[in-house]
Amino acid sequence: MDDDATVSAADIARLAGVGRAAVSNWRRRYPDFPPPVGGTASSPLFGLSAVAAWFEARGKPFELSEGERAWQRLRALGDDLGLAERVSRAGAFFAFQAGISDTFDRELDDPELLTLLSEMTHRAGPVEAFELVCRRYFEAHSRRLSATPEPIAELMARLVGPVSTILDPACGFGALALASGAKTVLGQDSDPMTASIAALRLRLRGLEAEVQPADALREDAFAGRTAEAVLCDPPFNERAWGHDELVGDERWEYGLPPRGEPELAWVQHCLAHVEPGGAVAILMPGAAAGRRSGKRIRGNLLRAGAVRAVVTLAPAGPDLWLLRRPVPGERPPSTVLLGEAGDDLSTADEMWREFLAHPETGVRIIDLLDDDVDLTPARRRTSDEDPGQAFEVLRSRFTGLVPELPAAAGRGRRPPRAPPPTASPRSRRSASWSRPASSRYGTRRPARTPSTRSPRRATSWRR
Repeated sequence: MDDDATVSAADIARLAGVGRAAVSNWRRRYPDFPPPVGGTASSPLFGLSAVAAWFEARGKPFELSEGERAWQRLRALGDDLGLAERVSRAGAFFAFQAGISDTFDRELDDPELLTLLSEMTHRAGPVEAFELVCRRYFEAHSRRLSATPEPIAELMARLVGPVSTILDPACGFGALALASGAKTVLGQDSDPMTASIAALRLRLRGLEAEVQPADALREDAFAGRTAEAVLCDPPFNERAWGHDELVGDERWEYGLPPRGEPELAWVQHCLAHVEPGGAVAILMPGAAAGRRSGKRIRGNLLRAGAVRAVVTLAPAGPDLWLLRRPVPGERPPSTVLLGEAGDDLSTADEMWREFLAHPETGVRIIDLLDDDVDLTPARRRTSDEDPGQAFEVLRSRFTGLVPELPAAAGRGRRPPRAPPPTASPRSRRSASWSRPASSRYGTRRPARTPSTRSPRRATSWRR
């Protein structure tokens, strides 16, 4: 075992099959627990060999498979800034062993690591071996990496339907492409190492994948090419997306996206790369459905029939926009689905199936083309009720209560109060403005009579 390999507290907890709190408890209770050898005070790193020896001495379970040893060795070969590149090289080695490529990057020529990677391939196969390395990489950088959650990726693929070719212009590590089941994948990502890892994950599964390392908005690697469907989880709220340099771009069929609306640029980019009649599923921030600066583009999308549904996936989660590229000469639809799935993603499937079977149950597009063109599903909760019907219900309830009003008024009437006893002039003078000398708040000062109050104070009472 390599003495330079280090593990975090989260790694130790996973290998020992316990929670993170148990590792913190061991560090406090046992003076001989291995001290940190690196990292920071909040995220310490421990020597893997020392930790394994400590567990072995106490007879505690500590699973250290070939995959775990390979991952820790991979991390120990350099700093975390170059970890993505080393993961990509490991993927190239697995592809070489699978016969997909004729060679691999010899810069990964570390005898111990290559032996471990070979053992992983022999035991689990190249696909699962690389997936293990990728999972550990995602866990190690979970705060920095943004990956589409698997349940949401599967939902987007289901709603689009089975297709043979997809395009993902912000593919990340390939989660949407893997969920789609497509045989041919066109993808882009602005980070070269991310694009490389995505391409390797797809090719190891036997897919025909073309993944380009470039920003899809600024450098469209697939200009003029279309796919059966487009799945996209774009970056949100990026101000520097290329607004000034993309003025007049042919993709802006529905209007030039405002500088603060990069998400509407992604929507139009996706529509430009799907076949007529093809579907687009794209995740959007909730604000994109109602921001005033984007109302003109939203209106144009509605009039053309390009927007088919906007579904909020969780109370504080993103919106899923389902779009369809209009077919020339085809009459646009008259309704659109606006709904909230809540925490149960299967609700989105049910709403979509119901809407496809009964489009008349959706929101009329003409009712959305007002001054706001707001597609926020939450704003439609109360607007679905017919005002006339609601009035009739309230009127019938009131009519049914009218006969009972006199009796109810009698039951609730209080008997008249008896007049207060008449006091003598002397007792009235002595009783005016009097207060108890003490109370639960402490001893009070004697109350002043109205004649002793200043005119200014007395005026303030009359306000």
